[in-house]
Amino acid sequence: MSKIAFIFPGQGAQKTGMGKDFYEQSQRAAEIYDAASKRLKEEMEIDIRTLCFDENDKLDQTAYTQAALVTTCLAMARTLEEKGVRADVTAGLWVGGKFGFPAAGGMVGVGGGWGCLFFTSFAGREGASGESWGWGAHI
Repeated sequence: MSKIAFIFPGQGAQKTGMGKDFYEQSQRAAEIYDAASKRLKEEMEIDIRTLCFDENDKLDQTAYTQAALVTTCLAMARTLEEKGVRADVTAGLWVGGKFGFPAAGGMVGVGGGWGCLFFTSFAGREGASGESWGWGAHI
């Protein structure tokens, strides 16, 4: 009996063009990027599709990176699930670890994962401000 694990990346794995092939080839991924763009455009003052797909100076800034990674991971995971590939276990680094819960089914539906997206967007902006939140662990 084989098991499938989804391992999600942390900050530093971002790359211009990430997820663009999913966006162009999967209706489900396109819905996720489009919805994330709509929800975060006012807050972040950038379209998440532009942030992920086009060369820009913001993708490597913590205030934007985390929302871009979460959106991309959510789009990829939901596309795979739509094709019948479901994770038996999820894990990840920093952003990826936070994303494991919604990817594992903790948040479902078209809106699934938005709590994670808004949290990482907020955490990225706060972290970029230099303000310390102390320390913590995610289990």
